[in-house]
Amino acid sequence: MSPVQPRVLVVEDNDLVARAFELLIESYTEVTLAANAAQARQALEAYRVSGEFTALVLDIRLPDGSGLDVLEHARSSGYEGPALVYSGNHEPSELNRAFTLRAEYLVKPAPAEALVSFVKRAVERRTIRAWMESWAERHQLTPSERAILVAAAEGQTRSEIGAQHATALTAKAHVHNLLAKTGDGSLLAAVTRALRERTS
Repeated sequence: MSPVQPRVLVVEDNDLVARAFELLIESYTEVTLAANAAQARQALEAYRVSGEFTALVLDIRLPDGSGLDVLEHARSSGYEGPALVYSGNHEPSELNRAFTLRAEYLVKPAPAEALVSFVKRAVERRTIRAWMESWAERHQLTPSERAILVAAAEGQTRSEIGAQHATALTAKAHVHNLLAKTGDGSLLAAVTRALRERTS
């Protein structure tokens, strides 16, 4: 099965802004535009069949709701990827909600470089994740072992990885089994070797 191509969902009701964002982003990844919250939810559901979006870029003020509601829906449906929320307002409640939903926040008017930088980082993250998944498959890692390897490659700490796998003891057992299969002396060594092989 071929990997799903990176794709960013841009949720913006202003046609000119949406097109400008599309032109900025399409050099790095494919783009899906949604003009309102309903279209955004439909796009999230449709693309989830074959994968998930590489990143979400969401305006807050939409004709039928809030971009934050769209992001909350995406998170509750299992989307764990990067999200960028932007708005012309400085409401503390919106800022706090965006951070709670693990989103970056840009205040309008934001420089084009900030959007491009976000997209490039998201695409690179997706590329690394895809490589680590294939490397893990080559070493016949279990889903839990694979998840730990990917999390470590994305910079999660041992305590964060342990929190995702019930207990630190459970995570430790998975890491022990992972290293027995890859032949590395530590999780860091496994990640470093995998990334080195990606560029060789």
